[in-house]
Amino acid sequence: MKKVLLTLFAVLMAVPAFAIEVYNNDNGTTVDLYGSIRGYVGYGWAENSATNAGVTTTTTAGDNMLFGLQNNSRVGVKFKVGQFSGNVEIGANEQTLNNSGGASSANTIGFRHIWGAYDFGVGGKLLVGKTSTPTEMSGWSSDVFDTDGALNGFGGNPTGDRRFQVQWSLAGFQLALVQDDTQTINTLTSSFDGGFGNSYIPRISAAYNYNYKADGYSLKAKIGATYTAVNGALSDPTVVNDNSRWDTVHAFKIVAGVRPTFLGGKMWVSIQGAYGQNEDLFSGAKAGYSTGGYASKGLTLTDLGITADRNSYNTEHGGLMGEVGYNITNVFGVVVGGGYQRSNFIGKDQYTATNGMNVGVDSYAVYFQVPITVNKYLSFHPQVTWYETVVASAKSGGTTVTYTRDDNRRTAVVAGMQMRVTF
Repeated sequence: MKKVLLTLFAVLMAVPAFAIEVYNNDNGTTVDLYGSIRGYVGYGWAENSATNAGVTTTTTAGDNMLFGLQNNSRVGVKFKVGQFSGNVEIGANEQTLNNSGGASSANTIGFRHIWGAYDFGVGGKLLVGKTSTPTEMSGWSSDVFDTDGALNGFGGNPTGDRRFQVQWSLAGFQLALVQDDTQTINTLTSSFDGGFGNSYIPRISAAYNYNYKADGYSLKAKIGATYTAVNGALSDPTVVNDNSRWDTVHAFKIVAGVRPTFLGGKMWVSIQGAYGQNEDLFSGAKAGYSTGGYASKGLTLTDLGITADRNSYNTEHGGLMGEVGYNITNVFGVVVGGGYQRSNFIGKDQYTATNGMNVGVDSYAVYFQVPITVNKYLSFHPQVTWYETVVASAKSGGTTVTYTRDDNRRTAVVAGMQMRVTF
């Protein structure tokens, strides 16, 4: 029986940066230490055109020097004892508790992952704790801006959907009951006519993951969906009309992706798409726009001058993104990608022709990256991304107005480089 037990001091003094096996008794018990430190430097430029459709958050053209440590830098420990496994991972900037009531800050060091799981064999695996939800789409895009955001808001899907949950998985299928941030839900719904936020159900999240490998070729595919609902009480039940169904806010998302690789993994194509409604209740997709910063932002109902009430809370996002990559050598590669997302914001009295208000927003992005892999511990990711967001149409008082590209747009270009140290 081989036993290895290393102190962290001995590891740092004697071992170069790589995944560190802290303990292994050759009998199914292991402890591994890992981490990834990510920093960035770059430059961003942005310009906004004239204001239309009630948009209130426009600014003039400007530029930004960009540098810093990414929030998703992390260090963690994975362990396994027989059929039981677990993971504890600390992030540079992470809100540990989602149902915190303000007790856990999103701007401090916190737990990205903290879970335990038991493998029942043919009965599947049961996991309890904080980890990525089944519909998260990490690993489907090489985009490094927006904290490895994978063009969230521009056709891509969020890569940081980590929540406390109870998850069961078997043969590629995942099913989870997810706890979302009730403070966020109550804040978003507190001003609704009718008093939303009285009750909500745990979010249901499910996905199927398919993986196939052959000589020189592999295929990864995924399809998933997630759903939750928030109920509110009518302030005056005597005024219930045909629109009273909106007293329950439904929030859902459907995702799908396919990623084949060729030439022994040297070349890949990645495509993903999604459609969802009221995703901000669980911090899903945003209506993306860029001000030339390292992180992109998301338009809100308030930004667009829309009033929400119990009969109208309805935002929807539908998008598609893809990329093609090729590793020219063991050191240099090239990646080209882009995405498009349509966001519709529907406001107060949406079914009333005289008062209805809705706004359509188009968000586009294209990126070019030349990853440089020094070794498996150190890599650089220089990238240039062009962003554009256009308020495409607005309906008010029963009249629909269509805008041209120059009527109301936000255009930005960001050039920068991420440095990544992984062990």
